Amino acid sequence: LSGSVRPSESNLMCMVAEPDVVRLHEAVAEYAAHVNSTIATIQERRRQYPLAGGALFSIRADHLALHRSLMSLCREGWALAAAPVLRTMLELMVSTAVIVQDASEAEYRGFKYTHVFFKANMNNEAFPEKQRKRMREQIEEGVAVLPPQYRDRAREYVYKERTSPYWYSPEFKRPSDAIEKLCP
Repeated sequence: LSGSVRPSESNLMCMVAEPDVVRLHEAVAEYAAHVNSTIATIQERRRQYPLAGGALFSIRADHLALHRSLMSLCREGWALAAAPVLRTMLELMVSTAVIVQDASEAEYRGFKYTHVFFKANMNNEAFPEKQRKRMREQIEEGVAVLPPQYRDRAREYVYKERTSPYWYSPEFKRPSDAIEKLCP
């Protein structure tokens, strides 16, 4: 980072991004938003992988928002707060790699990614019964979109498998397992 951050004039302990880095970041972020929009338009026309495509669209949007937030933190002198955001971005990249690793599994993995919240909360009494019922309906709507050979497996995942801290379990137990296998 040498040369890309400097102490702010008002607080020598506070690091801020160099103006050239900020301008470059803004241009790259604008380009990324355009690419994301183009991909979304193409995805709408060609729905070969609706669940995987939906998951990847969500990941791209989250990643772009987090990337922009990093620059905001750095611009305002809060670079030290960037570490958890970077960890989240890494986890999103791992999720992307898991979804796209095997085209024949992409829809099932897209289902898992997009429905893990419902799985985790469909029986959570903190949500009103009407909302929990809607979660179960949304799960079944997602199952119906899956290729037939994955529907029983998806129901097994949702209704019988224990909720894991990582949506991609049991295929990968933790991010480091996915990274080791997918990024040798």
